[in-house]
Amino acid sequence: MGGRVCQGGTCQLPACGPANCAGCCSGNTCVVGTQDNACGGTAGLACTDCTAANQVCQGRTCRPKCGPANCTGCCNAANACAVGFTSAQCGSGGAACANCAGPAGGCNTLVLPRVCANQVNQCPAAAGACAAGITTGITASLQGVCDDAVDLDSLTAACAAGPDSGTCIAAFAVLAAANPGCNACLTPFNVPFNQFKGIYTCAAPFVSAACNRSTGCATDCQDKACTQCPNGTEDQCRDQVNGGGGQCNALVTQTLVNCGASIPVGSLCNPQTYGFANPNYGAWLRAVGDHFCGNGP
Repeated sequence: MGGRVCQGGTCQLPACGPANCAGCCSGNTCVVGTQDNACGGTAGLACTDCTAANQVCQGRTCRPKCGPANCTGCCNAANACAVGFTSAQCGSGGAACANCAGPAGGCNTLVLPRVCANQVNQCPAAAGACAAGITTGITASLQGVCDDAVDLDSLTAACAAGPDSGTCIAAFAVLAAANPGCNACLTPFNVPFNQFKGIYTCAAPFVSAACNRSTGCATDCQDKACTQCPNGTEDQCRDQVNGGGGQCNALVTQTLVNCGASIPVGSLCNPQTYGFANPNYGAWLRAVGDHFCGNGP
């Protein structure tokens, strides 16, 4: 049969390669080479699965996905970081660009995170007072749902730059599929340091009831203010409301009064234990995860 070769006693197409493929080879199949899971040049070499590293295929090459880690504006449909100040491409903090033209009222550039004018009253929303009974719950230690070597060791390097980094997001996606119980146990701690919620959750078993009341109210304020934010903007909203002038800032400050030095340097929960000037988030998460979700210490 023309153009075929005899392999294993049957006529088959020749092995995909430079001689017969103008794209890249996905197994023994020649593909265009522009898909995220089959990306490559025009020389018939093996395709690369960009999704394994939470990347996308652009120009037949795996490139980092636009997001909070590499974009201060907004990410458009072409995976490019736009400035985020126009009605057609509105947003900030690496969120997906929103089209605010027409009834959306244009891009409101006076708020952060930047959103369409008709969303300003929703993000951040008014948090109101902290209700009676709000507190940071105590997580049981040594739950044994995470395996040190299989589940936790990889997080040290993958999450070193923080929970919003591409490698950490990818690591948690793998964990969610492979060990849902471990993923569920770790998720309450998987929060950027400057949002405090993960640190508060870690410290809860070791501090006073007054401290847990304060940290619970600070977290409750963030949740009420930011859970209705557009996709991709919630982290930036939490940073905003916790910061100076933000509606949750006074509650965050109050935790310092009621908690005092409850999380000293050198303790499990203090980020500075894992690097004073630039704490290694992955090392912190690995140690905290072992204490609560693994088998200790």
